[in-house]
Amino acid sequence: MEDGKLPFLTRKQLAFEEGVTFGLNITSQARVGAKLTIRGFTKEGPFVLSHTTVNTGVIQSEDFRLPDVPIMISVVDASSSFLTGENYIAVNLTLNGDIISQLCSGSVSRAKNISFPVNQSTEHRPGGGNLRFIIGTNPAAGAEITQAVPTGAVWRIIAINATLVTNANVANRRVHLVLKNGANGIVHCFNDVDQTAGTTKIYTFAPYGDIVDREDNNKILVNLPMGILIDSDFTIVTETTNIQAGDDWGVNWFLIEEWFKGG
Repeated sequence: MEDGKLPFLTRKQLAFEEGVTFGLNITSQARVGAKLTIRGFTKEGPFVLSHTTVNTGVIQSEDFRLPDVPIMISVVDASSSFLTGENYIAVNLTLNGDIISQLCSGSVSRAKNISFPVNQSTEHRPGGGNLRFIIGTNPAAGAEITQAVPTGAVWRIIAINATLVTNANVANRRVHLVLKNGANGIVHCFNDVDQTAGTTKIYTFAPYGDIVDREDNNKILVNLPMGILIDSDFTIVTETTNIQAGDDWGVNWFLIEEWFKGG
């Protein structure tokens, strides 16, 4: 078949045929450090490349040389290391080292790859992020809970659970949860239940809607806004009115849905 009749672009079809180098740029963000396999072929033949992600969510970028324009490409999780939403991968075509076009992008997992030309595969939960259960830091006595959103991440809070033990100093404590951008409290969440001295209460913060019974069996429910998204500029903190030096927030848990910010 003549080059001019091929359904895909090749070097021979370009006026600057030998005046350019072709390549792929692979960009990734991930919560798991593992190897992804990039398979494909050009007119010159097949190729197999590998790209290793890091588990910090920081953007990784890697460049590869190709002998010609890629005809087909697939990025696969050959080692079955990733679940849905645990990474975001972009594959870009480069000319002389410069990114010219994004060929494909998305999440790669043991059940789904990304490819060029683009296929019609979808996520298990289209548009959904990675569901994560995070154990927060146990604060010292008299200190508040503080949980930063990781670099490069966007969170939707599903639920937060924490236990507050108050000492014998007589004072009514009132717990607030604050979503802070730097030093600025952007969203304040609280209820109308006080915690008295010498008690143990388990707080659950979640988007309940209307709460008919805010306190029962030493458990207190606090409403959060529905569907709010916060990024790595935000910190989740408690601000407890009348907190005493001997009051103690215990280990805290965060159930969140996470996406990658892309920058």
